[in-house]
Amino acid sequence: MKIYSLIFYCTLFSHFFLSGQSIRIKPYIETGEPAVGATIQLFSAIGDELITFAVAEYDGCLISQPELGEYKLVIRMFGYEKINEYLEIKKKYPTDTTISFLLQAEAYDLPGVSVVDKIIGLKKRGDTLQYNLRAYTTNTERTMGDVLSGLPGIEVDEYGNVKVDNKKVNSLLIDGKNLTNEQHGVATEGILSESIASVELIRNYRNSHQQFLENEESNQVAVNVILTEKAKSALSKNFKLLLSPEFNSRFSIDLLKSRESSGWSLFFRHNTVGDPSIEQPLSITIEDLQNYSQYDVDRIDYRFNKFKTIQDQVSIPLGTIKNNDYNIVFNSDIISNKGIRNETYIVGSLGSYNRQLNFERRYTASDITEIVDENQQLLLPSASFRNRFTVKNEKSIFELLIPFRYSYRKFSNQQMGFFSNNRFEQHYIYNNQYILSQPRIIYRHKLSNNFFVNLQHSIRYEMDQENFNASSNEPFLDFNDGIQSLNYQINQSNTYLGIENDSHLSIIKRWNKNSISYDVNFNALKERIQNSTDTIYGQLYFTSNMTFFQHGIRMKNRFWKDKIQSTLLVNQSFIGHGNAPNGTSNRSKRTVLSPTGVIVYDYHSGNSISFSYRKSLILNGLKYRTGFNTIYDTRTLILPNVTSVNPEVNENLSVSLFKKPLSGGTIYNLSFGIGIKNQGLLVLVGQRDDYTLRKLVTMPRVKYRSINGFLIKNYFKWKLNFNVNFSDEEGFTGENELFLKQIRQKFLAFNSTLQSVGWNNVVLQLNAKQIFNWQIIDDDYIRFINQSFGVNSSYVYKDWRFSIDYEHTIRVSNIFPEVNNLSFLNARFEWRYNSFTFRLEGKNVLNMSSANQVDVSILPEFIEVREYQTFPGQILMGLSYSF
Repeated sequence: MKIYSLIFYCTLFSHFFLSGQSIRIKPYIETGEPAVGATIQLFSAIGDELITFAVAEYDGCLISQPELGEYKLVIRMFGYEKINEYLEIKKKYPTDTTISFLLQAEAYDLPGVSVVDKIIGLKKRGDTLQYNLRAYTTNTERTMGDVLSGLPGIEVDEYGNVKVDNKKVNSLLIDGKNLTNEQHGVATEGILSESIASVELIRNYRNSHQQFLENEESNQVAVNVILTEKAKSALSKNFKLLLSPEFNSRFSIDLLKSRESSGWSLFFRHNTVGDPSIEQPLSITIEDLQNYSQYDVDRIDYRFNKFKTIQDQVSIPLGTIKNNDYNIVFNSDIISNKGIRNETYIVGSLGSYNRQLNFERRYTASDITEIVDENQQLLLPSASFRNRFTVKNEKSIFELLIPFRYSYRKFSNQQMGFFSNNRFEQHYIYNNQYILSQPRIIYRHKLSNNFFVNLQHSIRYEMDQENFNASSNEPFLDFNDGIQSLNYQINQSNTYLGIENDSHLSIIKRWNKNSISYDVNFNALKERIQNSTDTIYGQLYFTSNMTFFQHGIRMKNRFWKDKIQSTLLVNQSFIGHGNAPNGTSNRSKRTVLSPTGVIVYDYHSGNSISFSYRKSLILNGLKYRTGFNTIYDTRTLILPNVTSVNPEVNENLSVSLFKKPLSGGTIYNLSFGIGIKNQGLLVLVGQRDDYTLRKLVTMPRVKYRSINGFLIKNYFKWKLNFNVNFSDEEGFTGENELFLKQIRQKFLAFNSTLQSVGWNNVVLQLNAKQIFNWQIIDDDYIRFINQSFGVNSSYVYKDWRFSIDYEHTIRVSNIFPEVNNLSFLNARFEWRYNSFTFRLEGKNVLNMSSANQVDVSILPEFIEVREYQTFPGQILMGLSYSF
């Protein structure tokens, strides 16, 4: 541990309300670049009381001079080791002092990562994986999308979206800034590969507002693309124009700029019918419908920002204006697509972090009509406004919030059918009106460095009225209640013997004219700080009122010792109800609108217990996993005029073998699962004066078995990926308890991919898929087979690039006499000269034997067939200009 002795002399006034000189803290990373975004905290040496904190900018950050004495300085940044240093201020000195720190990262090879030319492909820093692009690129990549798609664990789909674990990442960052929002294609198609220095994959990603929530996992994934020094101050521009023989067109201008401390972007698009809406800070989308001009402005959004350089600083599109004293944001969105939606708000803050005044005024209105099909329409108008006023200092926060929301939903169906013994049709209209106003006052006070007290008082006025019109106009559910609540919370956190402990006690009282309820929740968390391998989480909770009570315990333990990882999760709860009068809180009710009517889930009672265990062992380059999970549930579902005792037992056992050698080679995984599940559900689908419509959906004594596996193996310059999935279920289904039908269903799928590796300028990939689905309901036998074969190929030579994709699908079913064939053919040609790119694209859909495409949905009680006309092939010719 290093000791820094500083000498200060207090003569000048600095930064709002603090006096004296300042300390400039400048953290660096291994490459010598400033650690922009690192959090810096200054604690007292005795008692660990937080004195101040800041977020490092390009030139570090200033911390106003504290009093003479000893202090502890803590610097944190994702992917780097935490720095703990002691500062000792002995004397006064008349000038500012600068201290520099180097953030260290422990880098090592991950198991199973191949080494290319002795280049380390991956480095791990906490939750961050850093890719060495030299190990995964072949210098044939043109755009960011080409680079990312070649990295292990990251893929880019046909729309340019970046995915990890087959899911779109929460944030695509450019030098740590979210410049593209949800439109990843703007960056993946518009930024050239030579502008990229490195790529980082961040798990448990937190933005600037979430950096201090160390005890909570965010479960968010982000990909951060770091640009070269030359590209950081450059402007990325992309121009596209695509035309088709039907005169449908797409016109796009992308403008993206990133600097060391700010970034801005501009997007303009002209889309054909069917393209997704553009949700960008500044964008205009105009749709050309078929061959005649009908233009709709999809979104116009302008933002003007002035904000502080503190914890909540973000990079705002359209430029950044910094000021240490205030932060003001004005935003107005107008969306016209099947209706009008407008949101206008102004948010601002005055002062410094320790003494701040915040205000917010937000207004939202929409009038949207969704056309479900030719017989169904859904109308969704709504309006809301919110006023927020906050005052805070170093230890206290006072907040006043006045919200109001009104929404109206109307669903109209001309033909509603019930699939029962006798099918019938009728006209019905469902509408819902909802009004909510919940003013609340929040007060939070910091008693010490480890204890916080929260006090919140709110009054909730709510009106939820629903009308189900089958034969009359009588309300189906009418609820109007005003609930007051008082929330008292105590938070405690400390560190003892390297273990971080955090506990939370919450007591909530709710009351209205009919009932009084108390909610008591206690949470405890223990986590090892040094290596974050041991986590103990526990929760005790109790909730009760005159007609409702619930209690339970949850516990989770996770540790890593001697290469064995174990996770234990215990969850037990009991939910009960008394007579449940109509005036009871709406908290225990759920209303669901289904295609067959309005289903109201009213009350639950009973108990449930779940237990799961997972164990992993790494031995001799092999990783073995096994797990067990069981659920016992005896909850009862009570419906209007219907009581259904609904016991459920769900037990399953899964065992898997995962092999991933540390030195490379064949990777395979094989897992088995068996289970037994008993359940039943009786739901109300409609009600009239003379009869009640009920529908029994029951699957008692369901047994299921599953086998899943995959294999990845390299053959010289080819890589084979083979997957297999199998499941087998058997049980009963029926329309009532007296007429049950035996059902058995099997599902088998094979998927294989063969891809070339290491070929100069050429990438070839072969895909094959085979899916079998069998279903037997009593004596009815249904078979559905889907086969597909695809070829993907690309060739790069100097400034030329050619790629072609072909896929052929065959669908066979014993309920349809003819075989359905469908083929897709896509081709793309590019030529690049300096910063000029010419692109020619061709997309075609070919039907070999039929002009119709058939989708088949197989359900336990009926077979539904949807048939629609496929569109003819189209050739898109375009021009792209990027520099």
